[in-house]
Amino acid sequence: MPVAARTRAERATELERITRVEAQLAAYKVEIVAASARESAAADDPRPGRPGDSGPEADDERLDGVGEFFSDELALTLRCSRTAATTLAEVSLTLTERLPAIWAALADGALDWPRARALALELGWPARDTAPWVLAQVEEAVLPGAMDLSVKQLRAAARRELVRRDAAAAEQRRKQAERAADVTVHALGDGMAELKAVMPAPLAAATRDAVDSYARLAEADGAEGALGQLRTGVLADLVLRPWDTSRPPVTAELTVVAPLDALRSSQPQSVAEVSGQPITATHLRSCSANSRPCAPEARRHPAAAV
Repeated sequence: MPVAARTRAERATELERITRVEAQLAAYKVEIVAASARESAAADDPRPGRPGDSGPEADDERLDGVGEFFSDELALTLRCSRTAATTLAEVSLTLTERLPAIWAALADGALDWPRARALALELGWPARDTAPWVLAQVEEAVLPGAMDLSVKQLRAAARRELVRRDAAAAEQRRKQAERAADVTVHALGDGMAELKAVMPAPLAAATRDAVDSYARLAEADGAEGALGQLRTGVLADLVLRPWDTSRPPVTAELTVVAPLDALRSSQPQSVAEVSGQPITATHLRSCSANSRPCAPEARRHPAAAV
């Protein structure tokens, strides 16, 4: 029957059926990937110290009991990145070996793939030292209402249940996670980038609240620009502290590639770059005119420099 000939209720029913079938196919795919991963066991790989061995550093990136090159083979088969293939293999092994109830719900079409994948990521590698009986209790607690929660809510619920049942292991995972704290930058395009700081949750909340408070003070004092722009300016001021001459100067390296014709208004023209990210000629002129790197287009306000 053509889709156009169906009623709204019939189309909704079809979408529900499609979701169930997609879940069942995902469960089948997971089973195939897990079986293939186990067959690629390290017995067929070069032994340490023999020709073909990639060295001890490779052990940090490979899954336990899985061949060293399995992720590469899976990525080639699925035409995806090695990272995506590794994640799929990890999720597949977690569902089939450590979370059988969640995999069964996926295979029955009672749980969709995004939620099953989220639970596997939450209860898999991070909780690799958790006892199987604890994971079984977590499955029993979160599965009944899993489809009524968003993916984010479901992961939070699984995390709460895991902490409640195994506080000691949760504390050990927290300490391990703290060692992974870092600050990174990711290009977003259109001359913008994301400054990402991974830190303990209390510190992150306190930092966000401080930045927001100072930005609102600046807004109340008449600073121009959207509140988000003011927050950005406040954060930059608090980190760079341009007014503070009591501390030794710190130099930030910013690579700007600006062909001569990038400043011209005629088309076509070369494209300027800041740290490898293309920017417009107008943005380039703004960067050149400002004392700070490519400042937001909101007027700086003294209240932001607290």
